[in-house]
Amino acid sequence: MIRRCAGCLTILIVMLTGLPADAGPLHPRTILLVGSPDRLARYWHDQRWVEGDTYACALYAQASVLEALGYDFDAELAAARESGLRDGWFEPDVGSMGLGQPLRAHKILFEAFGSPVAKDLTPDRALRRLHRELAAGHFAVTNLDAQQLAHYRGSAIKWHTLWITGMHLDTHGLPLSVIANDSYRGAAVEYPISEFLAAWGTPEFNFYAIFVHP
Repeated sequence: MIRRCAGCLTILIVMLTGLPADAGPLHPRTILLVGSPDRLARYWHDQRWVEGDTYACALYAQASVLEALGYDFDAELAAARESGLRDGWFEPDVGSMGLGQPLRAHKILFEAFGSPVAKDLTPDRALRRLHRELAAGHFAVTNLDAQQLAHYRGSAIKWHTLWITGMHLDTHGLPLSVIANDSYRGAAVEYPISEFLAAWGTPEFNFYAIFVHP
């Protein structure tokens, strides 16, 4: 006779996936939380009420990552804005051209993934890579089309940057949602996986992201 219990099932799935099960609130069909959204929520900063920062989401996301690495958020945000204006990769009325410049200034290691010129990328491959990076404790910053997300549909927000801090999986190990620090919405907010992939995989971005190795 085989005795079944929820704890045994959780242990079995974790063994099969090889991923750590972080503590956190579980959804009805969720048995695994990958990443550390609760811990990283403290580094969220709100850009909505700062005059002139309408298109500064990439600066906020990367300054927040730097804060998690021990730097001062306000100082890094100001430095990123100054260098972006000086070197031409940031414009207040447009936003940032690419990601990684504030990290490179501190010689912090990161890997770029995706972009319109990347070949042979599929939603499954991109999602598996994101999954692997989160499971390894790395920081993921993505660019996407916010109009593909229900929360932003019809708003003035188009191109947007999110710091992805976690992912919920179902009982079969399949992703249900991603969790992000979203400077235009809140800390540890959740986006259904179908919406997120539609926004991340548009031709303009083609799953573009940087993965920071703390």
